[in-house]
Amino acid sequence: MASIGGDHLIIRGEQRDDDSWLFTVCYTACFSEADLGRRFDDSVAIRELHGQNRIAEAHHSVTFTATGPRVWRKKRIVVQANAIEAVCAEIHLHPAQEPP
Repeated sequence: MASIGGDHLIIRGEQRDDDSWLFTVCYTACFSEADLGRRFDDSVAIRELHGQNRIAEAHHSVTFTATGPRVWRKKRIVVQANAIEAVCAEIHLHPAQEPP
């Protein structure tokens, strides 16, 4: 069963010249032997830490193949907001939908 590893989760934000923020979220996706070779989707939502407002979301899931028991993933999200105090990342990882 696919899961998100607890050993490394990196959230880095940098304010850009146009007052937007670029967040980089890195994590390890973990897979069982049965998952190897299967396709998975992942996406990330950025939320304000105090309050549950979702301020940005990677609108499109990205499909990738479980090539090993641990796969390093990196997502970049631009947030149009000039005043952000604290955020958290919400990662969604699930099996990809098979085409009809």
